[in-house]
Amino acid sequence: MWAKGAMRPRLSVSRSAVELIKAFEGFRSKAAKLDDGRWTIGYGHTLTAREGARRMIAAGSKESGRGRVLLVASLGAHKVLPGLAAYCASKAGVVTMGKALAREWANRGINVNSICPGFISTELNDEFLESEAGRKMVAGFPRRRLMREDDLDATVIHLLSDASRGITGAAFDLDDGQGL
Repeated sequence: MWAKGAMRPRLSVSRSAVELIKAFEGFRSKAAKLDDGRWTIGYGHTLTAREGARRMIAAGSKESGRGRVLLVASLGAHKVLPGLAAYCASKAGVVTMGKALAREWANRGINVNSICPGFISTELNDEFLESEAGRKMVAGFPRRRLMREDDLDATVIHLLSDASRGITGAAFDLDDGQGL
């Protein structure tokens, strides 16, 4: 499947994309704000992206053109989710930061993109999704369903592979139509 010497994504198929999202969401839930008022989700993405880019540059991304950064935002980056203003603003900030970093790092062989997943049942939102309000929300989706955990995998793997060499600064809505 992979050409000899090609960059292989470090994520495996299936639960990998959801595990990545849970890691960032867990970070958000542990510390809602920094002392100076910045939301940690954006701060966490910035630190993670910058450290990843530093390592890619040191490893020769400019010469190979194989650096990839994938930021995880949310459906909330493009759609207002009632009662979640700070969350939506932080996710919109992640998308904009992805575009800015893509512009800044393009000449160093690093592609930066964002994904904006829709609702997937996880331990972080199960209680809400099982409530009357959660069931009503899902019933309002065009397909009247939640996404499956593996619905993100193909896009994530593509964006981390050599096949995405011409894709940078993009934000992909992976929401099964939930944002329509």
